[in-house]
Amino acid sequence: MTRPPFSRILILALVGSAIILAGTIIGVLALWQPRSLDAFLPQPQTVALLENVTREDIRMFTAQYPALQAVPMYEGFMNVGVVTLPDARQGWVLSATEKDAPLPSSNLRIDRQDFLLSDPELQALLTSDEPRLRASQDFSLLTRSMRRDERWIFVKEPGSTVLPALLRSMIPESRALIVMTKGDTVTLRILGNTVVPGRRASAAIPLLTPTPDVTLALGNPKEILESRLQHLPEDERAVEIGMLTATVRQLLGGQWSYSYDLLPFLRQESVLHWRAATGTGGLAFLFQSSMDDIRSGKARLSELHERFRGSLLGTVVVDRPIEHGMRSTILKSDPSQAEDSVQNIRDWTVHTTRSGDQALMSATRGRDIVITNSREWLDQVTGIGHDLPLPSRLGSPVAGGSLSPALVDRVIGDSGGLPLWQWIRQQLEARNPVLWSIEADSDILTLNLANPPQTHYPAPR
Repeated sequence: MTRPPFSRILILALVGSAIILAGTIIGVLALWQPRSLDAFLPQPQTVALLENVTREDIRMFTAQYPALQAVPMYEGFMNVGVVTLPDARQGWVLSATEKDAPLPSSNLRIDRQDFLLSDPELQALLTSDEPRLRASQDFSLLTRSMRRDERWIFVKEPGSTVLPALLRSMIPESRALIVMTKGDTVTLRILGNTVVPGRRASAAIPLLTPTPDVTLALGNPKEILESRLQHLPEDERAVEIGMLTATVRQLLGGQWSYSYDLLPFLRQESVLHWRAATGTGGLAFLFQSSMDDIRSGKARLSELHERFRGSLLGTVVVDRPIEHGMRSTILKSDPSQAEDSVQNIRDWTVHTTRSGDQALMSATRGRDIVITNSREWLDQVTGIGHDLPLPSRLGSPVAGGSLSPALVDRVIGDSGGLPLWQWIRQQLEARNPVLWSIEADSDILTLNLANPPQTHYPAPR
């Protein structure tokens, strides 16, 4: 048997290797996807990055970044970065999110990836030796654990005015933020020096009917409130405290000291539900917390009922004779018209002070307390109720709750109509309440927002 020449074997081996190599290259090319813009944008000059966004998303940010007005129309989703040019003007860089997503046009190609630049000077910045945005520690911290297909917006040095008051009290100075959508949840991450209480709030809130306008759950309300007041000018701090004590006086009557009467009720994890007066009902509130010390806590509750009883508008007619055969008739306030009752309902002790339509109820169970003027809500929280889980990424909020659609719009309005908040509002159902939670992880403060499942709330009229 004659063996084939060695040269033929070598040729066959080389051909086979070439075929395998060609197949590998074709496979790699088929799997290739464009890299995110953060791998190309220069870190020092980048002021914003919008990933997986539509042309409508970009339009909403043109008030903040006017250069984006010149981004051409396109279909689907793109990535766009906003970069400061050497002459202090702003320019933009557009790239595709996927290899099959065509750009409107292109004027730069780097590593097989096409870009559309608003200004020729951007080419030098994209190819310079400057560190890339991806290498920035701040950017890496904010995008940690995020997926490539998530829709998000990164903003560097946003300024303190972009945040609502409660968030500003927890992170007075912010270096950067990122807002993203995942499913039905909108998440805002803020990087800076956080001032957050260690105690966690509940990860769920009671489901109440009728629906409160606002529910506020705080892990350490005393510390959060004092932190907020601490960062206010002295005159504004006095106004805030005055408004708080005036609200309590309106509800409960009597005179109240912020330090000696109110703060002791705010030392433990607490939940406040509030519903404004309507044509079909008056103002309703319900406060849930726990007592540091049962004896002193019950004494404070008794004093609360006593002050409320003294504020009730019950009246009696006093008719008495005066000189020269004349008589005097006056209407006199009579707190004794109030009725007090104590009942044991399930495992709760309920104390009620009532006069006509005005009532105050407190319920205790061990260290747990409930204070309310709504018997309907009291029955729900002391009975077999249902909870609404708050949106959360870490599962350990320091604050949370719900807001009515009107209050959500008010918060957005108080932000000065900034594009960031307008964009966030657009991601949420405008006619339904919004659940929210605040979480803290090292130097990152996270705000989660989501509409509750439709099964939990009646359809809006």
